[in-house]
Amino acid sequence: MDESETAFVFDVDGTLVASSLQLTNDNRETLLRFSEAMPTYLISGSEFEKTRWQIGDLVFKPVRGVFNCNGNSFRVGGLTVFQSSFDLTDELAAFLQELLAGSGFPLRTGRHIDRRAGLVNFSVVGRNADLSERRQYVAWDQAKGERKRIAELINRQFGDLVSAQVAGETGIDLVEPGKDKGRVYRFLKDPFHCLRTGYAHAGFARIAFFGDNCHPGGNDYPLAMRLDQRVDTCHKVASIGDTYRTLNRILSDAA
Repeated sequence: MDESETAFVFDVDGTLVASSLQLTNDNRETLLRFSEAMPTYLISGSEFEKTRWQIGDLVFKPVRGVFNCNGNSFRVGGLTVFQSSFDLTDELAAFLQELLAGSGFPLRTGRHIDRRAGLVNFSVVGRNADLSERRQYVAWDQAKGERKRIAELINRQFGDLVSAQVAGETGIDLVEPGKDKGRVYRFLKDPFHCLRTGYAHAGFARIAFFGDNCHPGGNDYPLAMRLDQRVDTCHKVASIGDTYRTLNRILSDAA
């Protein structure tokens, strides 16, 4: 396989770094070597500044581009190429408040509805939660399956207006239908499609995608499902260590 014709696309939280944390030194070195050698793109549900903080400027320099807010914002070298907008209807916002009030999880930290470019993140524990509080909610959600149930409720009642997907460790991402990570597929493969944004490239023959939420209902699933199984590759990683073992293997094979 000619790696120069392959776009390597990485989810961030849970794939390259622990959720809401920064790269470790060893992983930073591996990701830097990889992004210098291979066409590398990042895609995250978070906003740009958080992704930049997590990855670090050193690794950011050789990265070809960064898709944030599940592909609703795209930057190259820190400069915005395109950015979408989206907000909740009053009815949907009220429904989220009902879901928040109805949750059996006892802790609330604030910023439960977080508006981003083309995306709204909903979190029962709240975006202000510290690491210990996040871990409490992760354990709760694993036992109760709350986020999956909430996403299904939102999709059932508001599926014509919004698509809700489990994201990261504590949140649920809400986007307009079709404006999810799956949109990145056409952008990277079809050079004519992306010309309208002012970002020109020749188009990649293949995509290799790394994500930890590739299951139905996860926010990596739309891109995983768009991949052409004849030529593309989906690495459904089970851990961050799984990602870096694969990267080291690819680098070793290419040497």
